[in-house]
Formats: sequence, structure tokens, C-alpha cells
Amino acid sequence: MGRIRSAGRSAHGPASRPPWGSALLAGVLAAVVLSGRVEGSGKPPDETLPPLQPGPQLVWSDPQELFPFGRDRLVAELAALFRGVGVDVELDLTGRERESTGPETYRINVMREPKPYWRLRSDVMAAAPRVEGSQGTIYVFLDQVRRVLGHFKSRELSELPREHAELAKALARILAHEVVHAVAPDHPHASSGLMVARFRRASLLRRQVRIDPGCARAFRRALGAGAVVDVAAD
Repeated sequence: MGRIRSAGRSAHGPASRPPWGSALLAGVLAAVVLSGRVEGSGKPPDETLPPLQPGPQLVWSDPQELFPFGRDRLVAELAALFRGVGVDVELDLTGRERESTGPETYRINVMREPKPYWRLRSDVMAAAPRVEGSQGTIYVFLDQVRRVLGHFKSRELSELPREHAELAKALARILAHEVVHAVAPDHPHASSGLMVARFRRASLLRRQVRIDPGCARAFRRALGAGAVVDVAAD
């Protein structure tokens, strides 16, 4: 069973090993949701929540077309997760960055597996290095995600729509976890929800997931959006 861990290495470490400052999403990922009020991509935000505050811009980068299916669902799931804490986060699939005076931009780089010289665990599914003065980047390792979901019968993606939908939901939760770490890197893992240190297939695909109130406050505070209110309990 894998886990999420923080290496906390200096940005001035050896060039062959990225300074992984955010948690590394490992093979057994855990339940995630940014609010008990959100149940997937189709439900609008609760009117009792504060107005949506601008969140970081996410730019998709998948030049090898490793995940050509279910991208619209991925975008909707990710947006719904962050709406639950009153933050507007959009994933741009065009790969083009927009000029923005708001929060930071993060490029989402899709890879099959991490580079061997990064020396990451074999079950790590995503990672976000922290390098001062450079653009934020979140790496997603698709083969590891598929193994956790039980899809890995071959290196090629299945043609089954059900597996596309499962992969889109899992990727949305993995990305949400890493975005929170990237924006609020000093906040520790939670005992439940999106920011726990361990995940499994069941928790990646659970209908409802949420972020704990403490982490939600840290995330919004780091964005300059203030503290979230009325975050529902399990």
C-alpha cells in the first residue's frame, strides 16, 4: 500500500532530483471532497456559500494524448470540488495560459510514469515540486493511477466508457489534492477527506468527498480569499 509523503527538499538540491515540496500522491489514495454539499459535476454551488473567489489557473499539458477521453468530465468534476469551498478553479484544456493578475498558474503535465532519476516510489500517482521563481507544475503519472483503479490490463487505455469516467473522476480528485498542497504547502494532511495521506480505488470513486474545514480555511487564506464558512460535516 502506497502513501502520500512530503520530501521537503531544498530547491538547491541535486539537479537530478526535483525538490518535491508538496505531498506525493501514492498508490492507495484516500477519499476526497471539498464539501459534503457537492456530489459531482452537475450540482450547482450552494447559495449559502460565499461568492466564488478566483483560484489558480490550471493549464493541461498532454502532448502524447495519454488521456484523450473524458476530459470534459474531468474539468466539471474538478470545478465542482473547488466550488464546495467557494473557490473558482478552471482547468484549461487548450494548453494556452491566459494573462491573469490573480493567483498563480499551474501547468498539469501528464506522464505515464515519473522519471527514474526522480527516485519516487513506484506507487506515486502525482507530485508537485516547489522551485522558487519558477512556474508551478503538477505532474500526474497516468499508469500508476490506472493500476490503483484496476484498469491496467495493458498500457493502452480501454475503450470502455465506464473506465474513462472512473479515470476522469480519480484524476480530478488527485489534481485537487495537489492544487491544495501547492497553494497551501505548509498545511498538514488531514485525518479524513481530500487531504488524507492514503487513498484506495473506493475512495477515488466515492460519490461524495469533502475537504476538512481547517484545510479549506488554509487554502482560501493562501489565496487571499478569507475563511470559508458553513463547510458541511460528514
